[in-house]
Amino acid sequence: MEKFQLKHKQEQCIENLHENWILNDIQNLFREMKSEYIRTSQQKIWLEDFYSFCESEVLQKEYYTIINANFLRIII
Repeated sequence: MEKFQLKHKQEQCIENLHENWILNDIQNLFREMKSEYIRTSQQKIWLEDFYSFCESEVLQKEYYTIINANFLRIII
């Protein structure tokens, strides 16, 4: 049982080191970048995400509404 616990602790330490390494890289990257570039990149990501949402949710609902309305006209 102790061997398992020791191995588990070692794996956790390795994972934590890896996560810290990644966080340090990200921190260094942000230090090197200009704040304006970060701001515009973030806005671009938000806009692309919002556009994707509109395409998948809003436009799809409008499409189904139009299809249903046309179907009802055909039946009537």
